Amino acid sequence: MKQNSSRRVFPLAISLLGAVFAPLGCAADDGAPLDLEEEVSEAQQELVSLGLFVISNNTIWKRGAIGPGTGNDWTGLVADVYGVTGMAVHEGELYVIASNYLYKRESLSSGSWVVVGEAYGGTALASFDGSLYMTTSNGLFLRGATGPGTGNDWTYVGEAYAVTAMAAYNGSLYAVSNDALWKRGAIGPGTGNDWSYAGDAYAVTGMGNYNGSLYVASNSALWKRGAIGPGTGSDWSYAGDAYGVTSMAATPKCPSGQTLVSDLLTCVTLTPWANQTELPAGSKIAIRLRRVMTNYYGGSEVWTKWIGVSASDNQTIDAVDVDLTSRNIFTATTYRPGGQPYYDLPWYNMLASNGNYVGGSNDGTGRLLASHDLANAGMFGRGWNSSQASEFMLEPYPWGQRDAWLNRVKTQGGYYELCLSPFTLGTAHITQWLNGGYPNYGCYVSGDVDYFVVN
Repeated sequence: MKQNSSRRVFPLAISLLGAVFAPLGCAADDGAPLDLEEEVSEAQQELVSLGLFVISNNTIWKRGAIGPGTGNDWTGLVADVYGVTGMAVHEGELYVIASNYLYKRESLSSGSWVVVGEAYGGTALASFDGSLYMTTSNGLFLRGATGPGTGNDWTYVGEAYAVTAMAAYNGSLYAVSNDALWKRGAIGPGTGNDWSYAGDAYAVTGMGNYNGSLYVASNSALWKRGAIGPGTGSDWSYAGDAYGVTSMAATPKCPSGQTLVSDLLTCVTLTPWANQTELPAGSKIAIRLRRVMTNYYGGSEVWTKWIGVSASDNQTIDAVDVDLTSRNIFTATTYRPGGQPYYDLPWYNMLASNGNYVGGSNDGTGRLLASHDLANAGMFGRGWNSSQASEFMLEPYPWGQRDAWLNRVKTQGGYYELCLSPFTLGTAHITQWLNGGYPNYGCYVSGDVDYFVVN
């Protein structure tokens, strides 16, 4: 890691104005690594807002400006944080490993810490792909349940030697070990030591993904990574002072024009998908609702949430996510032979995050399910004029019959589609996707959505 030999080195707390916290002996005396009853000030209530956080001098600090010339711009948030060896922001909450226990910041209003499990020998902690991961001296572990009484619910998912810092970045898990940055490949029992060299990283004590970039603390400074991969060497640029850092975590803030995929901690660009437009093979899409129906008598409400696979059963298509997650991203394959301009072409299918295709439940309940194979996948349409460009519509035949359906409507006529409108019926979930019925098959007021291509 680069460093400026002329820079004066002081402990972090000494050079912060009005933010010095002295360690309190009571926490160390009773063996508790954290102050479990600490009250929080108004400033401390922003602990897990967007930001880059470190632990130094037994205190959690939040970074202000980042970049050359920004100096030691840290604000102290929480004192009396003892013995922490790993820290991560996971699902909007702060987790730390300290003295063989996993702790969670219970709430922003009370500011207390809660033991949510055991964590023996942890050296680093990261949130990745919707789960918590921990390293020990020689292993990578995936957390199961968290909460009081869940114990040592970790599953071994690979080797990981001498890791000092770990973070999710750009859809992959990265770790620092032996003065190098490593990218994880396969994760799971039997995957072994599947790490690939991604660059140099000297004396790193903390790492986090923030504002679309990877940052580390090393040699009393904060560094921003440039290129990543074999042959990129020590491509770090100085981004400010950071004295005595022992752990780092971040809630990623994406650059302007990009959107965070909250569970993958990666930034994507959302581009409107125009109707009558085909997509390259392997394209990713996301669909966001505008409104939902609350009853069968015309009642509706604003519902700007992403369509996705339900987290409750990993199958039902719901719309509960305000923030974009991997459950809301689908792989789309389009069908439009010969540039055919009519019949709501291109038609497309949707491969969901659970590995199955989306289609109707076919049981009269009006549900959509990610439970189909390719031949039986639902065949969706994109609208053949501007008035239909925002409608969420399903063709009456599955993907495997696309050629036959197109040939029929071209030669015999009688084309129609099912305009899908979401109903909540006063619940927090989509209970049905209904259409206006024969012979019009029109949309209810909630039938319009916004289509995006995800890059």
